[in-house]
Amino acid sequence: GHNLGPSLPYPTDQYFTEYRNRLEGKEPVRKMDWEDRDIKMGFEQAVMGKTFMHTPEEIAKTKRFLLDDKSVLMFKAIWEDRDSPHGDLRTFEVRFFLCDDTIEVIERVKPNCGRNAGRAFAFRRRLPKTKDAAAHAFDLTFKQSKDPNSGRFYGAEDLVIGAYINVYGRALRLWDCDPFTRQHCRNVLGVEQPTAIDVDKEYGIAPKPPPPNYPPPFNNFGTEEDSLGNWKNLVLKPPKQDLRRWMEFDGKLLRFRAKFRKPPTSEDADRTFMIVFYLGDDTIQVGEVAMRNSGMVGGCFLGRQRVKKYAGEGPLCNLTWRDFYVGAVVNIGGHIFELTETDEFTRRFRYQKYNLPYGINEDVVLYYLAQWQLTDPNTDLQEVVAIGNTQEPDETGRTLLGLMEMYNADHGGGVCMKDFVQAITGDAKRALPECEVEYTDSPSLAGAKADRRRQILAYSGAQKLQREITARGLTLADVHQLITTLPVSKSDRTGNYATNHLHVQFNSYQFFAACHDMFRLDLDPDEVEAMQQEFFPPTNKTMPLQSFITLMNRVKDYGGLPPLKPK
Repeated sequence: GHNLGPSLPYPTDQYFTEYRNRLEGKEPVRKMDWEDRDIKMGFEQAVMGKTFMHTPEEIAKTKRFLLDDKSVLMFKAIWEDRDSPHGDLRTFEVRFFLCDDTIEVIERVKPNCGRNAGRAFAFRRRLPKTKDAAAHAFDLTFKQSKDPNSGRFYGAEDLVIGAYINVYGRALRLWDCDPFTRQHCRNVLGVEQPTAIDVDKEYGIAPKPPPPNYPPPFNNFGTEEDSLGNWKNLVLKPPKQDLRRWMEFDGKLLRFRAKFRKPPTSEDADRTFMIVFYLGDDTIQVGEVAMRNSGMVGGCFLGRQRVKKYAGEGPLCNLTWRDFYVGAVVNIGGHIFELTETDEFTRRFRYQKYNLPYGINEDVVLYYLAQWQLTDPNTDLQEVVAIGNTQEPDETGRTLLGLMEMYNADHGGGVCMKDFVQAITGDAKRALPECEVEYTDSPSLAGAKADRRRQILAYSGAQKLQREITARGLTLADVHQLITTLPVSKSDRTGNYATNHLHVQFNSYQFFAACHDMFRLDLDPDEVEAMQQEFFPPTNKTMPLQSFITLMNRVKDYGGLPPLKPK
């Protein structure tokens, strides 16, 4: 191609040349901030008579409102009115709102004093100091009157502990404030609030202790938990059962052989009893072992029930499994029993690492044995206890020595230190099933327990679905509509598409497909089988929207299942 040469400059224009020169000679324009605008608006208003929608004072008040909104100074006040007829010493709470200098006075009514609680003594407004200023108490917050009397109101600087404030003719004395008020007065106002006034001492009033609130004695109707629930709650609710404990310990018993501690007669000295403690519900049953030619008829001595350890109401007053060990003395129904022997399962159960006393574990046992310089594993356990008592042990050491004494008594004495350490540190839980006490339920009770286990498994799986629905922010109606659109079976791949009818139902195949494919739930085979039997019985193999909503709402309270009832 042809060489065109260098580019020519743009043609100059006289107008743009002069305009550019004028701009280069000017100073840069500085943007005004909010303070400059306020100064400009005030100057124009004063000199030129120009008015604006908001004055600088109003803007400043608005800024104060935005900064101090919801910031409240709280003072405690007292009104001495005992000299007047039917008067009393009344306590109040004075709240000062920093955003608009308004004050609210709330009376703290004592119980059973005859006054209505919950009503304001003085509603929120600016509190006037004089009668002339009371006429301006209802002026608007940002358009207050220019009258001199409008400024005669209480401010934050007027509220000091020990000062009196006039609340429409009532002289209230401030005697305490909260920590936020002290910090605000110190950092913002520069005022250090005095210490709180001891009004009980100054006004000669002594605080009355609250009356004791003891539960009423058990009236033997129903269960004790039912009676305590009626006493604690106004709306009656059935007591919740510890289902996890019931599933884990149902059918596990602790059995002890016992005799009278102090037999009332010589004939009772040879009587032998079998005390059974049920771990599932902390109930106790006492039976007498029949002895030939003794004149005593064996059988049930005390029916299965909870037994009080000492006087009182509630489950904390009952005997627990920790109160039963060989050598223990227990009071059951007014009879003093001494436990003399136990079975193998009870020995193993007590010394599992999950059932040891608080603060006792494998490391603690080895630490104290090393501290007491006991290195021979064949040392008799009774000798270990004697040596430990001479070392002045602390509370944990005394607990360990007591546990050694119980272990030695449970095994009939002659136990060495190696056996005790092995029982504490070994995994005895794997050997427990072969030592469990075998017994047979009645057909009706066995059926009821099977139904309860199935119900717990079904509700456990449904709770996983409930948590996933809540996490995704879905409603039950949306979930029901999504499930109905899934295929109804493996062979029929059609669903109820584009429908929102309340009576549209889904079957078990659609339900479990949604649980697995849509919500990615990890359900156990036992949970799937239990949900199939519980939610889709043979008499009702489909579920409409109303039944689905009722089921998911019932799942939330599955911990409060009704008591077990044999069929």
